[in-house]
Amino acid sequence: MVYDYIIVGAGSAGCVLASRLTEDPQINVLLLEAGQERHSPLLSVPMGEVLLMGNPRYDWCFITEPDPTLNQRRLQIPRGRLLGGSNAINGLIFVRGQPDDFDGWSRMGNPGWSWDEVLPYFKKLETAVNLRHNRGSDGPISVDVPRERNPLCDAFIESARQLGYPYNEDYNDGNQEGVGYYQATHHNGKRSSVKDRFLRAARHRPNLTLQTDARVTRLLLEQGRCVGVEYLRQGKTCHARCRQETILSAGTIQSPQLLELSGIGASSLLAQRGITPVQHLPGVGENFRDHFAVRMKWRINAPITFNERTRGLALTREIVRYTMRQSGVLSLPVALGFGFLKSSASEPFPDLQFHLSPASYGPGSTRRLDSQPGMTIGIYPLRPASQGAVHIRSRDPFTAPDIMPRFLEEESDRQRLVIGMHIAREIVKRSPLADYVSHELAPGDGYTSDEALLDYIRLNGDTSYHPVGTCRMGQDALAVVDHRLRVHGIDGLRVVDASIMPTMVSGNTNAASLMIAEKGADMILQDRISVTERWRRQQQQAEMLAATDIVIESGTLDNHEVKQLLRQSEDYAASLYPPESVHMLPESELMVEDVVFLIARDRQQGTLLGCGAIMLNDDYAELKRMFVSPEARRRGVAKKLLNMLEQRAQQARIPFIRLETGVSQPEAVSLYQRLGYRECGPFGVYCPDPLSIFMEKRVAL
Repeated sequence: MVYDYIIVGAGSAGCVLASRLTEDPQINVLLLEAGQERHSPLLSVPMGEVLLMGNPRYDWCFITEPDPTLNQRRLQIPRGRLLGGSNAINGLIFVRGQPDDFDGWSRMGNPGWSWDEVLPYFKKLETAVNLRHNRGSDGPISVDVPRERNPLCDAFIESARQLGYPYNEDYNDGNQEGVGYYQATHHNGKRSSVKDRFLRAARHRPNLTLQTDARVTRLLLEQGRCVGVEYLRQGKTCHARCRQETILSAGTIQSPQLLELSGIGASSLLAQRGITPVQHLPGVGENFRDHFAVRMKWRINAPITFNERTRGLALTREIVRYTMRQSGVLSLPVALGFGFLKSSASEPFPDLQFHLSPASYGPGSTRRLDSQPGMTIGIYPLRPASQGAVHIRSRDPFTAPDIMPRFLEEESDRQRLVIGMHIAREIVKRSPLADYVSHELAPGDGYTSDEALLDYIRLNGDTSYHPVGTCRMGQDALAVVDHRLRVHGIDGLRVVDASIMPTMVSGNTNAASLMIAEKGADMILQDRISVTERWRRQQQQAEMLAATDIVIESGTLDNHEVKQLLRQSEDYAASLYPPESVHMLPESELMVEDVVFLIARDRQQGTLLGCGAIMLNDDYAELKRMFVSPEARRRGVAKKLLNMLEQRAQQARIPFIRLETGVSQPEAVSLYQRLGYRECGPFGVYCPDPLSIFMEKRVAL
């Protein structure tokens, strides 16, 4: 099948793109998702993420390589493996970032990405409940603060205020600094997911085709253009082709993986993996960034935490509360309180993020809550300088890529983490929060020096599940996409997901990923021009007589000239509208874009030697005709031109009728007049400007 657009990945970005593009009924889209559609009730329960991450039914469960900056530890990188992607299993926290994050992208040579220019897309995607300034009011995603307050979170906010940190009711309005309650993507106690809020309505549109359990294995590249994808579904290898663009929204781990599997990346690495390089882009897979966090835990002396409310009979009561009224602890995200603070007074903007959770996990990475009341504060640098990389291990698309994060490579990140731990202790020691704290569980009172705290960080720090940057946007040699998210050097291919971020945004990354998709959809629609218009522009640029004119040096076509003929045709027409692509049209309607038209001329005399048209319609049964002049027939052009057209038609499985001899004048006139031609000379019919006919004429056959 052939589609206007193919989207690879139905996660945060892919669902937004599919929804926005198919709002135009004239655009048909194929959305491919490697995971399956899951229907577990845990997917709508905010607290359910505790049981979803790390479960291979929902999570790719990627594992990093041993990280030399973490004493060779290997960490799990959760990524959603289901319809809805990571948005379906994340912690719901909604953080846009700081205005300077996006102004910085613009300063790096990415016009259109400043704060003022991305703000409309943040507003477009959200309905912010009880929030007004710079906020959206009618977007698909519901954003709200938790309906239930928690004494520990209230105490954390008050203790921080006593230390001089301001209370901030809305950290998403352009001023992030301060403490308060997180905003989360939930509505009436349920997760507000991209699957439900964007895709639910779109999937019923006839112009959207959604396929789950569809693992894309490579991109189909022809003459520097992406024309589709190869994917595995239900044990069968499938191919899908596109007329306009293929859009990678597979995420920070798998978008670069697919590029490299398709020959786009660092040539030396690709050659080592046994892949023929198609486009040398050494930045593919580089610039991996994530929020690396240290989590401190305290024992709490009162039954006011999630720990005791999610065990035994208490859990039963919470399940009943949630089932009946979508309230209680299960309706809340794990992290409730935030702090966006500065590591020093000299910092122009907050550079540390604090998550307060009225819960604590047991030892190790079991993600099981403690049996006794506990509290956790997670801390990470907002804009980490440390960078890692993601690269394929082999040419096998089913082998997980090599992820080398290098989380603590930069001294500035290490220093900020240590400073953050000191700040957290200062807040916890201040009343009223101190009144609830029994003692510090981790790292514990024995860790006091900066060196000891750094040792603890190396041994216990973990990802915050915010990987970005591996297909970064920019203009330099290591950039993968331009400011309109088009892959450098490859036509018809974009990347639209968190991997395009040049730098980390200041906070949880899902909101920015949704914004990127909203903006990306707009850019795709803005850049969408008809094939006819594209032909016209290319003809003007090349100053050619017609978009598909073939100029012949001699009276015969040798193999070299046939190849030139094909190449010229594809450059000006078929590469934009491949002959093997068959357009599914409404009944009895043929658009000009569905015609591949070839002309052969004699260079010296300018004589028309032959012309041909492959016309594609909805049932593929329209006659495929070829006419050549008597002069061309005598000079041996006809047969080769006919053979070439017939071969192209056979490749596309299109019926082809040869009319080398005995073409009646009425038959020729009838067909060509329907194409807008006029009668002319021994050829029967002739149009001096075939481009204008095919560009402007709408033909019903």
